[in-house]
This record gives sequence, C-alpha cells and structure tokens, in this order.
Amino acid sequence: MEDWEIHWSVPDTECYVYGKCGPFGSCNPQDSPICTCLKGYEPKNIDEWNSGNFTRGFLRRTPLQCERNNNSSDAGKEHGFLKLKMMKVPDFVEWYPDLENGCQSQCYKNCSCIAYAYYTGIGCMSWTGNLIDIQKFSSDGADLYIRVAYTQLDTITLAQPIKDPNAIISNSEAFKFGFFRPVNTNNRYVGIWYNKISVMTVVWVANRDKPLNDSSGTVAISKDGNLVVLDGREEIIWSSDVSNSVSNSSAQLLDTGDLVLRDNSNGSIIWDSFQHPSDSVLKGMRISNNANTGERIRLTSWKSPSDPSIGSFSGGLTDINSPEFFIWNGSLPYWRSGPWNGQKFIGIPGMNSIYSWKWLNLVDDTEGIVSISFNLGNESTHYILNSEGTFGRRYWIDGMEDWEIGFSAPKTECDVYGKCGPFGSCNPQDSPICTCLRGFEPKDIEEWNNRNFTSGCLRRTPLQCERNSNSSEVGKEDGFLKLKMMKVPDFAELSTAMEDECKSQCSKNCSCIAYAYYMGIGCMLWTESLIDVQKFSMDGVDLYIRMAYTELDKKKNMNLIISVTVIIGSLTAAICTYYLRRWIVKRRGCSNESMLWDSVDQVKLEELPQYKFEKLAIATDNFHLENKIGQDGFGPVYRVMLVHQ
Repeated sequence: MEDWEIHWSVPDTECYVYGKCGPFGSCNPQDSPICTCLKGYEPKNIDEWNSGNFTRGFLRRTPLQCERNNNSSDAGKEHGFLKLKMMKVPDFVEWYPDLENGCQSQCYKNCSCIAYAYYTGIGCMSWTGNLIDIQKFSSDGADLYIRVAYTQLDTITLAQPIKDPNAIISNSEAFKFGFFRPVNTNNRYVGIWYNKISVMTVVWVANRDKPLNDSSGTVAISKDGNLVVLDGREEIIWSSDVSNSVSNSSAQLLDTGDLVLRDNSNGSIIWDSFQHPSDSVLKGMRISNNANTGERIRLTSWKSPSDPSIGSFSGGLTDINSPEFFIWNGSLPYWRSGPWNGQKFIGIPGMNSIYSWKWLNLVDDTEGIVSISFNLGNESTHYILNSEGTFGRRYWIDGMEDWEIGFSAPKTECDVYGKCGPFGSCNPQDSPICTCLRGFEPKDIEEWNNRNFTSGCLRRTPLQCERNSNSSEVGKEDGFLKLKMMKVPDFAELSTAMEDECKSQCSKNCSCIAYAYYMGIGCMLWTESLIDVQKFSMDGVDLYIRMAYTELDKKKNMNLIISVTVIIGSLTAAICTYYLRRWIVKRRGCSNESMLWDSVDQVKLEELPQYKFEKLAIATDNFHLENKIGQDGFGPVYRVMLVHQ
C-alpha cells in the first residue's frame, strides 16, 4: 500500500474531548445524549442542556450533611459514597499515602473531599474541586466513589443503615426503598415503590405479616450479614434469613427495582428480592418451578389494598411436562392459562394478535426447572396479582397520571376454573353460560336450574367399551365428537404419538375419554373428568370427546329438522291460502282484496303438525348449541331427531 496504517488514535469519540460534559457530568459514547449528570446533580443551565450544550455542567441538588447546620432536622443523617464502575477518573487528583482500606476513611473525614478512588500502582486518589472530564468506559477503568447526600444513596451497609422515614434510591432514580404507610392504616412497612410516578405504587414488601406500629423502624445489615428490619426496641421483625450469609455484605437497590444483598469480598449476590416476590412482576423477574427441589417462586396477593399481608390468591407455574400459569385461591385453582406450546399459552384466546411483541418468555432447562419472565419494555410497566385474584399488566401514562390496564385474567365468569363442573362447557356469550357436553346431562337438575353448575354433568349413555361384551350391541363401536375452538380441559396427559396416531392411541384405551393435538405440545389425552372446558370465539383447540355410538347416531341420523318443518309448513300454508282465496273469490264474487285477506286471517290452519315441549327438548338434546342452526325474529331455530314410537 506504501502508506501509513493507523492503529491507535485519540480522541476517537466525542467523549474523549476534554470536559465534554462539564463539571460533574459523565460522558458515555454509547448513550444518547452522550452526557448525563452524576447522581445527585442537575444541569446548571437547563436550556443549554436541552439544546445539547453540556459544557457548563451540573450542580449538586442536595447539600451534603457536613455542609449544613448541625442544628438542622437532618442532623445525624450521614452522607455516603456511591460507587461508579469502569470510569475514567476526573482531572485534578490529589494523592494520599494511605492503603486501600483507609482511602474512604481519609476522604470521609474531610468534608471538602467529594470523591475518591484507589488503583494499584497509583494508590489512594481524592478530589476536592469540580469533577471534570469523567467518562464511562465499556471495559477497564477504575471504581470511582462519589460523595452523595444520604437521600441519594442506593446502598445500605453495616455502617450506613436507614431509619424511618429515610430511604435509598436506585441509581437511575426509578425506584425507592424505605418505609411507607398504606392507605387507611397507621401500620408502617418496608418496601420498594416507583420513585418518579405520582401515584404511590408499591411493588415489593419485606415485613408483610409483621408491620411496624410506629416510626422507630430501622433497616440495617446485621452482624451475620443479613438484611434486617428492626423495630424501636431493636428486635428483628424481618430478615433476609440467608444461612450462608457473610460478615462483609451490603444491600443495593438496582435500577431494575431488585434489592440485592452482596458479598463485598467477591461481589456475588447472596439474596435478592426478585427471588422472593410479593404481588408484582417487574422486568427481568422470573416466576419458576423447580421439580427437583420443590422450590417455587410465586406471586402472592395483598389481603386488601390497605393490607400488604399475604392474601388469598397466589400465582405461578405448574406441571413441568406441560407448563401452565395458574392462579390459586388458597389451595384451589382459580384460573389457568392452558398449556404452553413454545410460543404462547393456548388457553388465552387472541394471544397471537394481542401479544405479537412477545410479552413473555418461558424457559425449560430440561433438568426440572421451568421459569417464565415478562418482557415489559420499560420499568414503568409491571404485572400485578391484586387482592381480588385478577392478574394483569399495568403501564403508566404520564398525561393521564394513572395506570392503564392491558391484559388481565380472569375476564369473564367462564375464565373462573371449573365454572361449569365436570363435563360442562362454558360459553360467556350464551345464557345460561353453562351447558353439558353432548351425550351428558346435569348431575343435579335442581342445582343446574338454579344456575349452580359446579356439580357438573354425567354421561347419559355408557360407552360400549364399558359394557358387557355379551350384550346385543357388540360391534357397535364408540366414536369421537369434534368440538372446535375449545379451551382444553385440565389434567392432560402427554403422549409421544404423532397427530395421525393420537386418535388411535385414545381409542385403544377405554379409560381415554378425550384427545386433542396441538403443534408445539403434541398429543394430549384425558382419562379423568373433563374440567374447565370453555368455548372460545377465536383460536382454541379441536377437542375430540369419546361418545357412545347411539349419541353419535343422534347427530348423524336427524330425520326431522325444525327449519325444514317451518319451510314445508309455510309452503303448505301458502298453497292452502292461494286455493282458499280462489274459492272465496269464485263463490262470493268478491274482488275486494282487503276483504279477501280479512277472511283469510280468520282461518285456523289446524292442519300443521304440533309437538309437545318435552318431545322437542328430547329431540334437540335439551336445546344443545350443536343443534342450533340459526335465529329469526321469533327466536332460535333448531334441528332435531324425530323420535319414533
């Protein structure tokens, strides 16, 4: 090439330009804008800042305690140091001969010292003037400790506890951890809530079942390294309760809203709030089920909007082989999502269109651990299981200053688990909402008529495979009735059978009463009562129900159809009317059309066939939806089987 090749040069980004972000500003070439203020500072000139001119830098938002009058109300509330990793240290450094362990102490004793750092080969560095030419690196750099007011700290240490009403704030100032009082109560709790949202929204609570009854509480690091909540008598009312805790630990509130307890000797996390959720799911949190250890990470609702203690409802994953998300009321199922097919829960209709942005991710490590995480987009979106048992997605709208509800479940009565009992099917668009599956009848007709469907239905005709093989009906095999767009029942058993083998596998086992096949899940078989079946208006699964041949014959051999009867009856009436009209005209010599039809109105068409209600109920299988073929101005039209005597 006969030319010089450039291997290294500076400045290679805007951030390398000296003092690009001004005093107390930090530059990161990967951010937009590239300049941000250090925590606890704000732009000196907001107009210049908004126009992209950062050279004037920033000012401290809250004075340090050592700079204030000792008689102020903040006396005794000490400031601390905020750790910034992988930083280019500021200009105008001052050196101390101290070792690493004494560097913080040396800076802390001098109120003019606003930052320090220690680097092997250089030693203890401190700064007493403006912090200028700071940059965030993507690798290397030094740990820079910035002196901040106690209100700006995001960490609790053995030497820096927080007392009511103090709090710590995450570095991005998105979340706050401290003491709060719910509405309509004087009890005080320790928790995490949104810091920048005007409506107080708590997402995690420590002492849920042991509230403080006054403002004398403290959050501290105990001697054994656990994070604890103490009352005014310094008795522990809540603890992180880590058995393998360490003496040198600290608790930090992350920008994700996760409160983590770290081993300061190696930086490892020994406990965090995401592993012990309350009623809310934040971005990055996982709900999981470990089949090996039995450990489950679940949501638990508040008892009421003013009582954070553990309520009646819980939510989590179940069934490792075919994962579903459940809500329980106590120990009883309250709602379920249907099985996961690798992309969605098939029991949530419309999930393809509504949640095409992949709102969740379910991971099976094939070693007994299944977990689900929610991709929420930003920190001001979360999922919550409220005290009424509703699980939903909420996102904050600044203009409205309120939470907007996105997805929620259960939505209708039919979403409530087992609403129609065993072998009952629920359709929120029908009245009543519950019907028995074809071939089944109410177990308790009085309860059913009173809209109590929980006892469900019983099979009307025994299956052939269950009868005596010597009966006269040998050879008349059972069959399967196809139900479209259904929520599959609970307690599915998975089979390795392919789609074309699924029916055959169920047919060979008389205990198999239903089957379905769905891509991503495979062949599903049911041998117990069919519970929590629902008819969807979209999506859903083709569910095949095993039925006695006589029940299938009713469907195949319908000799009389009400709609045909209506048509034939109408034609007969029209023909009779025509000839009757001609006869009247001929006999009376009447040419007045209105007089003619007045006479016709008085004629009773007694020749049309009539049926008793009981016979129609039997013929329509108790007016089952499968027999409904339409509706006109007079009501629904059914097709029926003529019952010959």
